[in-house]
Amino acid sequence: MTPSWFTVHRCGDIAQVAIGDNLGCSGAGAGELLAELEGVSEVRLTVNSIGGDGRAAIEVFDGLRGRVRFGIRALNVKYRRDPRIH
Repeated sequence: MTPSWFTVHRCGDIAQVAIGDNLGCSGAGAGELLAELEGVSEVRLTVNSIGGDGRAAIEVFDGLRGRVRFGIRALNVKYRRDPRIH
């Protein structure tokens, strides 16, 4: 079964990982993600998720420790104030 909450694109020993949807809740677990990253020395990680399985998140965190290259991209989100709220 193809997981719906992550995608992995590899180029040599570098992987681009995108985590979306609810982490670990549909399809594969954290073990499947980490198995796809065997032999990878650098992970470029993008997360766009509102939550998910806490145990899976900790397992992914521990498995990626020391291999993740962090970068912060701000999303261009404009919030509209609800006129009913004062």
